[in-house]
Amino acid sequence: MPSGLAMLPESDELECVAGDGCGGCFYLWHAQRRGDRVPVVYLSSYGEASRFADDFVDALGIVAAFPGYWGDMLVEASKGGERLGPYTDHYEADLEPGYAEARAELCDLLGLDPGRAADNLVAAVRAQPPFAPLLVSDAGPTPAGSFAARPYPK
Repeated sequence: MPSGLAMLPESDELECVAGDGCGGCFYLWHAQRRGDRVPVVYLSSYGEASRFADDFVDALGIVAAFPGYWGDMLVEASKGGERLGPYTDHYEADLEPGYAEARAELCDLLGLDPGRAADNLVAAVRAQPPFAPLLVSDAGPTPAGSFAARPYPK
C-alpha cells in the first residue's frame, strides 16, 4: 500500500494504485468497470470516501490541474460543485512559483486536459453508485464518511 493505509484490503474489485502523502489512498474500482474505463476512488486517512474520476487518465488530470489543492476541490465537488470556479481562482492566485509551469509540462507530456478537470471531478463524484465502503476499525465495520460533511471549503 503506497501510504500504509490498511482500512480497505485489495481484492479483485479494488486495487490500491497510489497514496497521497497524508495517509489517503487512490484505488481502481474494478467492480464498476465500464469497458476500458475503471473508476478511480479515493479514501482519506480520516475515513472519507468518494468516487474521484471515471478513469486513471481523468484522475491524473484532476491532480495535475489542481496542484496542492485537489483535496479541497474534492470537498467542494462533494458539496455540489457550484463554487469550484471561485475556489480555483483563489488557489491559482496563491499557486507556488513553478507549479503552473510544471503543470503545463506534465499535461503536455501526458496529453492531459486540465481545463476539463473540474467537470470530470464533479461528474465522478455524482456518478452512481457512490463509493461508500465499510471500513475496518476496532469498533467493527464502519461506513465511510462523506467529504460533504467537512466544514470547508466555504
